[in-house]
Amino acid sequence: MAFAISSPSFSFRRPASRICSTIRDLCNHCLQCRQEHVSSDYRWDRNRPAVFAAPVFPDEETKMLARTAEPRRPQSLISLRSSAEEAQHKENSTTIQSSAAVPSATLYRLASAAGVGSALILLVNAAKRSSLIATTDLTQLLAPVAEILALGLVVGLFLAFGRRAGLFGTIAFVINFVALASLVGVEVVINLVFSKLPLTTIIDLRAGPLGLALVASSVLFLLGTLAFVISLVVARGVPRIPLAIYFIGAVPVALRALVPEWALDLGLVTLAAAIAWLAGWLWMRAPTTSR
Repeated sequence: MAFAISSPSFSFRRPASRICSTIRDLCNHCLQCRQEHVSSDYRWDRNRPAVFAAPVFPDEETKMLARTAEPRRPQSLISLRSSAEEAQHKENSTTIQSSAAVPSATLYRLASAAGVGSALILLVNAAKRSSLIATTDLTQLLAPVAEILALGLVVGLFLAFGRRAGLFGTIAFVINFVALASLVGVEVVINLVFSKLPLTTIIDLRAGPLGLALVASSVLFLLGTLAFVISLVVARGVPRIPLAIYFIGAVPVALRALVPEWALDLGLVTLAAAIAWLAGWLWMRAPTTSR
């Protein structure tokens, strides 16, 4: 009887121990898998063996790569963009050049028109001095205007060709410009002051500082004309024949106190012809010169 009772109890205890050992094995296996999973998610910092580096999850790594990665464009798009920018740059430069060429051509033609006006007034002065036309207040007032208009032609010739001669061309232009400006004062004195004074008073004025100023203006005009003509010859582009005629006509005008009246009149006509030639030539060359 005692054997019959102990046998069933023994049979019930044995399965319970197996269940416990199985559960313990499963727990150990789960713990080991968890440790392996955690160790695989962490990067080991070799510089600090005892410390784990911060975990980098796939989403955060993608974001970091997206921030640090430099955007790359296809080579075809880059080449198309560079060609388009180059074409636009050429178009803009052409537009700027064309817009700048229009005022230059207009400036040269204005200088040419001023030269034609100066030539016409010089012819009027020569005709007045030769008694071909009557001397009036209008003809006396027009006399200084010839030099004023000649300044416009000189500026146009310098901008178109004279500045190519470098420093010498600039100096020659300045001297010629100052000489023509001083010659305006000479014409004002001769035509508007001396014409109203008696001969004795004019002689007295010429004997003083006014006479010295008139001589200095005449000499400066001669030297300035010579330097400006040489600078235009050095710069090239301007026809030499009208330049030579211009200088020949300027000699008796500058030396008016030393030459006879007919020589002065001939010099005025020669100077007018040269100025008209240069003005007409500059008018024809204005579109090509401004490019």
